[in-house]
Amino acid sequence: MATVPHITEAESEVLNVLWRLGPLPPTPLVEAVKLRRPWGEATIKTLLGRLIRKAAVRSVRAEGRLVYEALVTRDTYLEAELQALVDRVWEGRWETLSQVLAERSQPAGGRSLIDPAGRLAYRRAFRFSKGRARLAATRCDCEETIHGK
Repeated sequence: MATVPHITEAESEVLNVLWRLGPLPPTPLVEAVKLRRPWGEATIKTLLGRLIRKAAVRSVRAEGRLVYEALVTRDTYLEAELQALVDRVWEGRWETLSQVLAERSQPAGGRSLIDPAGRLAYRRAFRFSKGRARLAATRCDCEETIHGK
C-alpha cells in the first residue's frame, strides 16, 4: 500500500469533492465544498494549502487555467483509514475485525455477514455524510449460493 499522509476530516471534505467531480479550478472547487460545509473561502483555501503540502493534492495548469487535482485516490485513502483503525483498535489484527463483524453484524433477514469459508458475504463500502465516513453493506455480486442468490 502506498504511504498516505494523515488527512483530517476537514481535509477529506475537499478531497471528496475532487474524487467526485475530478480536477477543478479554484472557484468551482470552493463552491462545491461550500455546498457540503458552511465554510468560508479562506478556510477552504487553507485546507487546500495543507493538502498540497502533504502531497495529497496538486495544482496544475490545464489549458492556461489553474486546476486542482487529487494525488491520493479514494481507494488508497480508505484503505489507509481502515488500516489505521485496525492498528489502533485491534493492534493490527484484521482477523479480530472479521471476528467482530461475524459476531455482531446481522443484515436484515438474520444472515451472517461472514460465509462458512470466512469470507465477507457482503461488500463493505464507505459513504460520506456530513464529513463522517459510514460503512454500508451492499449485496455481493458473486454467484455463490451461500449469499442467497
